[in-house]
Parts: sequence; C-alpha cells; structure tokens
Amino acid sequence: MDQPTNAEKTKIFYDALGTLLEHAIRDQRLTGEAIEEMKRVSKALEKQGRELGANVVETVKTDVSSTMKTACADLVKQVTDANIKATEAADAFQRARKSATFFVFLPAVLATLAAMGTWYGITAYKVRQLEGEKASLQQTVDTLNSQGGRLDVGTCQLKNGKTPVCIRVEDDVYGKGYHIPLWVK
Repeated sequence: MDQPTNAEKTKIFYDALGTLLEHAIRDQRLTGEAIEEMKRVSKALEKQGRELGANVVETVKTDVSSTMKTACADLVKQVTDANIKATEAADAFQRARKSATFFVFLPAVLATLAAMGTWYGITAYKVRQLEGEKASLQQTVDTLNSQGGRLDVGTCQLKNGKTPVCIRVEDDVYGKGYHIPLWVK
C-alpha cells in the first residue's frame, strides 16, 4: 500500500485538528446550555418553593440539592472533557504549524534559490557573450583607427536638394573621402 504524501499527512492532521476543535466547541456550547437550563430550573423550583408549604419546601430543597450536585458533577465532567479536547486541539495546531513551516517554507526557499541560481547562470553567460562581442567590435574599431579610417555620421547635401543621413569615410580629417547616403524606408 502506498504511503501518504506529506500533503496528505498534513490534510489528515488538519482534519483531525478540525474535528477536535468542533468537539470542544460543541461541548462548550452544551455546557453553556446545561448551565442556563440549571438556572432556569433552579428559578422555577425556587418560585414553587415559596408558594408551597414549609414541608414541601424542605423536600424540594433536598431534591434540588441532590439534582444540583448531580448536574454540577456532570457539568464539571463536561467542562473537564472540553478543556482536555481544547488542549489536544491546541497541541495539534502547534504541531501543524511546525509541520507547515517545514513543508511550506523550506521548499519555497529552495525553489527561490534554484530560480535565482538559474537566473544568475543565464545572466552571467549572456554577459560573457556581450563582453566577447564588445572585445571583437573594439578590435575592429582599433584596426580601422590604426589604418587611418574614420567614420562620421551626419547629413549630406544631395544635388536634388535633399539632406539625408550620410556616413563620411576619410583617410584623415582633412583628406579625401566620400559620402555614402543611408536610405531609410
């Protein structure tokens, strides 16, 4: 049989925690209802006791005392059980919180580190490529400069009166050269 995954274990854990909390809340509600019912019954009995004769009052007090002791014992048991279940639920919640930290936070950190490492590797590779291209272009520029070639981008006047962008190439700044018009679509 397959072992449950961490996510399934966490779900089972949270389900158990939820069940414990539901039982604790139900028991506390039932305890509150029992107390209210005891108060209601006590008030009703007190009213009847005032209206009855002295003998009946004594009998009722004895019965009420017995009933109250039994009800108190039941109430104490229910409150104790509810407190035990609430403590169990709090402990389960603390364990779930610790598990969530391990099963959620740690994978998120590892995924972030992997993504950052990949990004850094790709960026470093591209930077090396661009540095190589820059060195190659700089070598070409240095070769042209060493051979006296100059490249000047500007505008030139054509015979038809237009002034397009041109590249001027000369042996030196004041020597012979020629203009090459750039045709832009």
